Amino acid sequence: MTLRTAARGLASRARDRVVAARSARPQAQPGTRILVLDPRLGASRHAIGVVHRWASDLDADQSLAITCDGDWALRIVDDPASAARGRAASVDEALEAVERFAPHLVVFHAGPNTTPLFALATRLHRRGVPVTLAIETLWYESLRDTWPDRHNHQRDQVDALGRDAARVVASSPALAEELASRWGRPVERWSPSSAVTRSAKASTKSDTLLRVAAASTVEFGTGGSSLLMAAAAAHADPTTHLAVRTPAAGLGHSLSDILETFDGVDVTQIDGDSGGIEAFYAHADALLFCQDFAVGRGHTDLLGHPAALGPLLDAGRPIIAVGPAGNDAIEYLRSTGAALVVDTAEPARLNWCYDALRTQPEYRTKLGAAARRAATDRAVEQPTVGSFATRSNTPPVSDDSTFGRLRDRHLATTAVVVGNGPSLNETDLDLLDDQIVLGSNAIHLLFDRVAWRPTYYCAVDPLYLHERHEDIASLLETNPTTTGIFPARVPMHDGSARTIEPPELLGNLPNAHFVEPLGEMSATSPFGSFSTDLRAGMVQPATVTIALMQIAAHLGVDRIVLVGCDTSYTIPASAKTSGPPVPGHEDAQLIITSTDDDPNHFSPDYFGRGRTWHHPRVDNMIRHYALARDVLHMLGVDVINATAGGNLEVFPRAALADALHPTDEAS
Repeated sequence: MTLRTAARGLASRARDRVVAARSARPQAQPGTRILVLDPRLGASRHAIGVVHRWASDLDADQSLAITCDGDWALRIVDDPASAARGRAASVDEALEAVERFAPHLVVFHAGPNTTPLFALATRLHRRGVPVTLAIETLWYESLRDTWPDRHNHQRDQVDALGRDAARVVASSPALAEELASRWGRPVERWSPSSAVTRSAKASTKSDTLLRVAAASTVEFGTGGSSLLMAAAAAHADPTTHLAVRTPAAGLGHSLSDILETFDGVDVTQIDGDSGGIEAFYAHADALLFCQDFAVGRGHTDLLGHPAALGPLLDAGRPIIAVGPAGNDAIEYLRSTGAALVVDTAEPARLNWCYDALRTQPEYRTKLGAAARRAATDRAVEQPTVGSFATRSNTPPVSDDSTFGRLRDRHLATTAVVVGNGPSLNETDLDLLDDQIVLGSNAIHLLFDRVAWRPTYYCAVDPLYLHERHEDIASLLETNPTTTGIFPARVPMHDGSARTIEPPELLGNLPNAHFVEPLGEMSATSPFGSFSTDLRAGMVQPATVTIALMQIAAHLGVDRIVLVGCDTSYTIPASAKTSGPPVPGHEDAQLIITSTDDDPNHFSPDYFGRGRTWHHPRVDNMIRHYALARDVLHMLGVDVINATAGGNLEVFPRAALADALHPTDEAS
């Protein structure tokens, strides 16, 4: 089917598509303001503007979009109906724009790199703004690969929001049926249409062309962004012609319309499977293989499956492989010697590849021969790249009824997170009577001084869980109204590769609940360092206090008061050390055994004589506090440090009485 035929077919179905799209979108009344949260608008970096489907029939003052890119950088699009690419924004600027806009409805278009938008959607949902969740088939099926370091965290975020959202729409009947079964709620069919425009200048193509062919799903998240960059480079080069072959059906967010606006780029939409791809490749001088840079190392999308790589190599043509270094498919193609690899998002490098292949026929011959050799080798022995294995069907999520019930249980309230520092001895702890208190570790050593008991309790340190699980079990048994939350498993950090499993240590206690671990905090990203929904898991914290803050975020509080979070430690000279070196402190060892009283906590018995504990790594704690602060700010949660003294300056300070009753100070 030619481009013109496809265009006529699309035009003839336009009326039906508009009717279907409007039936699935939120019904906007006159004056209704819709906020669109969609990362795909931020993914367009090559002078391409996208008119968002949810905003295409709205006036400028009725729509606002917030997008983000692969680095979680936010962008504001004030008028999504005008094909504007928007402007970069800080978290504060994005939040201020949303506050000024005061949306009546939110459309959250889930996709890659949307974790900051999840936090914003949750913030607005908690304020009573209806949220429509829009999900696409190809992206949803590839969730396992989109965040390999966080396992299924993003998929579980979608699952959690899918159960909470006012409305859910899916890009195909099959996905709608799957999600309805998965979430036990109605999911509507959504037939999107894209209105797009371009700002790149048209150019006149030369009669002498390098013919480049790409077979693609044309999706952001599955090679689409890199294909868009390749198309922009071809558009700017009169000597290059790019032909793209893409399925005509089943796409939730097609880039075909954008690609068709480039001069020198032809898109052929096909029905059915990949039949005829050999003839398509045979008419090309070079082949294009794309992986998105945003998905990062190790990710291989549907194009990385052997069914796609086989025809690519069998064609015996030079290959231009575009995608991040470290990506399985990109590195495999590099190893064959058949590909010119563009592993940074620079259109100029693509233009160099086009020019080299156009002007050096002997180079094309050399690369093509390498492709044929690689095809022969594959016929004998398939490559052992793990991501090339066929995906299994995603199993249904387990019943997270416990954390589902806890979700937003304390909506718009104040919670007190009690650390265990020595400053507690200088604090009026009676002020915590009748408060929602979250405590940890050996907080039971306070119980002879106070009337209150923690509403929620947590322990995450593997040494503490291993050595003092009997104390934990006793605390929960004698305080049945305390809810205990623990990681389902946690590795020991002593170099032994052992894993502690709290469910086995604590036994069948009715008030002990176990959350999936999400690994350690990201080195740089706040949204890879803090979970706002325990149904998706908990990030292993640098200090147990941050585990308590993740619990508080899940509970829906809008104010966290910290007390006893001194964040200052000394290691007594008499202490014995052992184990592996401490990262960033190579002259120190990780495991510390006390031979005297504990100077770092409210009780000398806390980690007193004979107790074992980890090197505190205060610098790591403070870095994690700062990352947590940024996520909580996006979520709409204020954090006040009411600790008496100490070294934690990440959060604003206040006296405990003022922090617990801020309106009293105002009056």
